[in-house]
Amino acid sequence: DGGVVLSAPGVLARYNDAGEQQWIIDVGGEFVETALGVAPNGDILWATNDWDGGTNDFDRYDGDGNLIGPVDVPFVSSFAYPWGIEWIGDDMVLGCFDENDDGWDAPTLLRVGPNGEELLRKSNPNVGAQSFAINAMGTVLFSGPLVAAEDGGVLGTLTPSSGGIQGATGMGDDFL
Repeated sequence: DGGVVLSAPGVLARYNDAGEQQWIIDVGGEFVETALGVAPNGDILWATNDWDGGTNDFDRYDGDGNLIGPVDVPFVSSFAYPWGIEWIGDDMVLGCFDENDDGWDAPTLLRVGPNGEELLRKSNPNVGAQSFAINAMGTVLFSGPLVAAEDGGVLGTLTPSSGGIQGATGMGDDFL
């Protein structure tokens, strides 16, 4: 309808094309990190991680802001949370923190099929930034490394001349 859905610390809101607020969900908390995604069917996926309260939620909402229910993700840790949500066809691809094989929380690339099954899991404790995007070729920008979404193979690394990658989006075969 030309509107926009915004996510900010502890808040999810929808505005129409005139900028008027249609609805708002406020979970409160100054220290609530959020991630936002839209499923192929139009459902809104919203993940919250409350550093102060120690709670993590990953829920599905309809376009009117009504809670449909939790998103089914095969996380290992009960403290896992996504910081990037993208799609390749019907598969959800997450940049998240989850427990790795050594029992430590680490940045993890997780691809989940439409029935909630784990298709790919790749952890890398050496990446620190939380940039995450997928281009049209299925290449994932995962905090610097470029990774194939099919098998998790490392294709290369983006290394800025100054600072770190703070955000990105896939545009065609490129990243911006």
